[in-house]
Amino acid sequence: MPVAAEFASPADSGCALHAARRALHANRRLQAQADSPRGGHTDTLALLSLDHGRADGGARHFHVRAAQGDAQRRAARQLVRRMYSHRGYLAPAADEPVNPHTVTLVVARADEPVGTLTVGFDSPRGLLCEELFKAEVDAVRASGRRVCEFTKLALDIDGDSQQVLASLFHMAYLHAHRLRGCHDVLIEVNPRHVAYYRRMLDFRVVGEERVCPRVNAPAVLMALDLAHTRRQIERYAGRFDLLANGERSLYPYAFDAAQERRVLAVLDGGVAVC
Repeated sequence: MPVAAEFASPADSGCALHAARRALHANRRLQAQADSPRGGHTDTLALLSLDHGRADGGARHFHVRAAQGDAQRRAARQLVRRMYSHRGYLAPAADEPVNPHTVTLVVARADEPVGTLTVGFDSPRGLLCEELFKAEVDAVRASGRRVCEFTKLALDIDGDSQQVLASLFHMAYLHAHRLRGCHDVLIEVNPRHVAYYRRMLDFRVVGEERVCPRVNAPAVLMALDLAHTRRQIERYAGRFDLLANGERSLYPYAFDAAQERRVLAVLDGGVAVC
């Protein structure tokens, strides 16, 4: 809330002037904080160390963080560029400017990035997926629902890819739904991956196949109701017994309730979450 200076008598004009100046500076600081997208690159987020459970009863120690500073963002970009090029996609520019309405998440093992995912929040800049699917995105907005997108997913890991993807997805969900109150997340995926995201996370197709010029590959727009995600996490997180019985889903790999509370306590900075 902006700070207002009180009126003062002429005799107190000197003190009042100093008070007014202090109030003006305080007001500017508060306004800058209000204008800064919460959860963006400017936030100071602690490193989160998670002993992520596995279906076989073991664990892998991952570090999950929001990329901060040029070095961490550069490492995330390099991972994206390497993995996109490996798959024959066009890669983002090495010096791509930072969008302040995004959060880039990184999963590292032994200080080496093994996964990254970027959460893009709706803003006057719009969303990347609007380049191909503007009508579909506008339809979601018109329904009164707050939308975001997950982009620039890259994984470079063998054996634990399901856990790493689940960690990234859960962190992205927390930023999007629990901190920012987004209702739906959109993703652009290659048509051959549609079945995977439908089966593993319950995404649904909302935009038919088109060619995405950013990666020079076909893309389908998919959407997910994040309230549904919340229910699935509450129901299935840590249920590795289901995986052993043939369940094909990423939700059992999600953080358990205690881990989620711990993560949220760091991310929300003491502000109430949804």
